[in-house]
Amino acid sequence: MVLKNKGRLLWMFFLVPPLIFTVASCGGGRAGDSSPGAPDTPAGVIAEAGSDQATISWDTTMGASSYNIYYATTPGVMKATGIRIPNVTSPTVVTPLINGTTYYFVVTAIDANGESAVSSEVAATPTPTPPPPPPTGVMATASSAQATILWDNATGASSYNIYYATTPGVIKAAGIRIPNVTSPHVVTPLTNGTTYYFVVTSVSANGESAVSSEVTAIPTDAPTGVTAAPGPHQTTISWSSVTGATAYNIYYSQNPGVTQAAGTRVPGVTSPSVIAPLTNGKPYYFVVTAVNSSGESALSDEVSVTPTPYPPPPVPTGVTAAPGYGQAEISWAPVTGATSYNIYYSTESPVSKDTGTKVSGVTSPGIVTGLTIGTRHFFVVTAENADAESGISSEVSTIISAEYIAIGDSITFGSNDDIPSDGIGYEPILANLLTTTIANEGVGGVSSADGAAFISATLSKYPSTKYFLVLYGTNDADTFFGGPVPSGKGLFPGQPGYSGSYKGNMQQIISAILAAGKTPDLAKVPYTSNPRYSLTSIQEYNAVIDELAAENGLTTSPPDFYTLFQATNLLATDGLHPNGLGYQSMANLWATTLP
Repeated sequence: MVLKNKGRLLWMFFLVPPLIFTVASCGGGRAGDSSPGAPDTPAGVIAEAGSDQATISWDTTMGASSYNIYYATTPGVMKATGIRIPNVTSPTVVTPLINGTTYYFVVTAIDANGESAVSSEVAATPTPTPPPPPPTGVMATASSAQATILWDNATGASSYNIYYATTPGVIKAAGIRIPNVTSPHVVTPLTNGTTYYFVVTSVSANGESAVSSEVTAIPTDAPTGVTAAPGPHQTTISWSSVTGATAYNIYYSQNPGVTQAAGTRVPGVTSPSVIAPLTNGKPYYFVVTAVNSSGESALSDEVSVTPTPYPPPPVPTGVTAAPGYGQAEISWAPVTGATSYNIYYSTESPVSKDTGTKVSGVTSPGIVTGLTIGTRHFFVVTAENADAESGISSEVSTIISAEYIAIGDSITFGSNDDIPSDGIGYEPILANLLTTTIANEGVGGVSSADGAAFISATLSKYPSTKYFLVLYGTNDADTFFGGPVPSGKGLFPGQPGYSGSYKGNMQQIISAILAAGKTPDLAKVPYTSNPRYSLTSIQEYNAVIDELAAENGLTTSPPDFYTLFQATNLLATDGLHPNGLGYQSMANLWATTLP
């Protein structure tokens, strides 16, 4: 409204409920009227008519420091012809205007580089009783053959109209009209895969508002051809592609009738898709939906599947057993599909899963420890996957070896040891002192001649042994049964009296051990108080031990068990065998002489 006051014009502003008018297009302004480097043309311009005024609003333009509004009462507003309102911000109320007159508005953006082109033109006709403003917060979500349109209620509106089309820039005159609706409203039927554009207007007794901001929706078919292929602890879901879909969701449950609300959702997948982990033997139910920028389709037909266990892997082949010191190394060829392996072993053949001791979760080569030295052990191998174990492999066996082998008579064997808590004989005690393994191959009643006869078999039994602890002679000095055996002291091979002598027998033992690449460690024959055994012969045998060590280049000084037992009370009551303390003393003396 314009008033005159002593020759002056007075501009008066009135605030009334707005009326919004927009044009169909939503692009920028006319080309060619912007400054070089100026900001982009404002978009989203809306004109809301009120009584004697219009409220102009627009979207913020990046980089703009201010805005200008140009308006006129004829369409085709330009900077040169429109009334300019400079340095404004959104929203701006333009007043006074004349009710019943249509006004046309454009907006420009300004920065340091200049002024943009004009925006798309909008119009508003002020009125004393304007219709309600257009709805805000308009959204569209699509599903199969339909779209759901939602909006915020507008002040003063008694109902709403929806207009839609398959081309952008929907206007009342060209759009398909759905009158007298409320939010939310489902628009159906629509064609899947087609883009639809929607606007909403507010209606009251004063008329219909301008159209709202435009939204889009693309209805999408539900996926078809859905299949479920079972696998171990999983399933593979496949389906046919859906036109317009950008992704897919899978929903599944262990109960039939899967819904989006109740099913476990796997979003953003493509076909085929593996769902894991699942429980073998239990049925699962699946549906698939198609997704695009507008929303999610209806559910596909439901399919079901029961995951199945992996079959057992093949039986391992190429199984071998190599003896170690108190252990065995078991090797085999890799098995396709196996995730781990088990070894079963026993000292009795045949070995089975039921009778064997199980070593689980091993890989090749697998080391089985804590085995009995000198005893043959039998082994089989199985392969495992997540669900099953194979049958057993072919059986292999080996005799468990030790780093040291003690050979000799009943003293080596450990007879009359009265402290069994530390093991029988000196060998367990010495093994602890040296932190090693020692096999006891002592045999009661044998002589050096027996040792010479046994040595080949002993070497074959323990192919990986490094050292032999050799102690013979006590039974050679036995005066019963035609003894004692001649010592052969000072003699050499080929000389009369050498063959069959203690020295000849011991040299056979030493030569066999050296030929096998092993090291013989000799010990002197212990003293005995038993009169049945010739001390003179024992002393000569010990002199022979020194000769043999020198002649064979043995570097370990033989432990002097003769002096040990002569000077201390370490003999059992038979005067021949050590007692428990005697075996402990033997172990300590061995430990001080061995390298």
